[in-house]
Amino acid sequence: MPKPAATSPGLYVVGEPSAGKPALTMLEGEEASRTWLIGEKALLVGRDLVCDIAIADAKSSRKHSRFQWMNSSVPGEAPEVWLEDLASTNGTWVNGRRVEEPVRLYERDKVLIGSTLFGYSLKIDEEIEAMRRLVQRATTDPLTALSNQEVFDRVLRREFDRARRYTRPLSLLYANVDHLAAVNDSHGERVGDLVLRQIGRILRDNLRTSDLGARVGGDEFAVILPETGLEGAFTVGERLRRSVHEFPMMLGHDPVQVTLSVGVAALDGTFTHPDAYVDAAGRAAYKAKEEGRNRCVLHSVE
Repeated sequence: MPKPAATSPGLYVVGEPSAGKPALTMLEGEEASRTWLIGEKALLVGRDLVCDIAIADAKSSRKHSRFQWMNSSVPGEAPEVWLEDLASTNGTWVNGRRVEEPVRLYERDKVLIGSTLFGYSLKIDEEIEAMRRLVQRATTDPLTALSNQEVFDRVLRREFDRARRYTRPLSLLYANVDHLAAVNDSHGERVGDLVLRQIGRILRDNLRTSDLGARVGGDEFAVILPETGLEGAFTVGERLRRSVHEFPMMLGHDPVQVTLSVGVAALDGTFTHPDAYVDAAGRAAYKAKEEGRNRCVLHSVE
């Protein structure tokens, strides 16, 4: 980030700096009420998935704005966070004024990026921990530590719209756990839960940070793969299937064998709604079960 211009901070002041860690909270937008901390590394906001805050906002540019905590390495000082517009099409606005050059932010400032509104604030450690716990409870499946159904639905809508609008590849995996009912019947639901927890760990270990793995049913998982075509998605599905099949799950000296039946679907012009897209991947997973389980099956137009 270039050295901030000597802009009068009074132009944008709403409150004075105080102790705490800088944070952005989405006030209006798809993920309203979510909060992101600004750390030592510059925080990038825009439509592109590489951004730290990727927003599904047609009025935002791919790389729209950058937030930089300038004195993060100086303990005890009030955070000095500067905002820079990255030559965006529709501009970045602070408290109703367009940002023409880097400006310093102050607590309770309002930042408009496209049509998405953020609030800037400072959070003490207790607030950060409480916020982390609330977000975790609201977004995470407690058994597998994967994303929950609500997050899956929201992210899929965002990625589905983005892929169709900008003609970008998007793929979806839908996986059913084979033989879980037999495990529950033979060993009890506690062992079945341990199996599901291990599958969640395998998914987390085998996905990119840009992918999203979620538990979407008792024995059902789904994976959103942005910027991934059908061949790449099939490779990921096979890797997950093989990892579950080969993992040595043991109950004492007895092996507990489960596998995955995986359906793979790539976005094309036949899908006009995310629900139909999920249904297609789910039908492919059901077909994998019909064909003998423990396999990946590609969705095909019937």
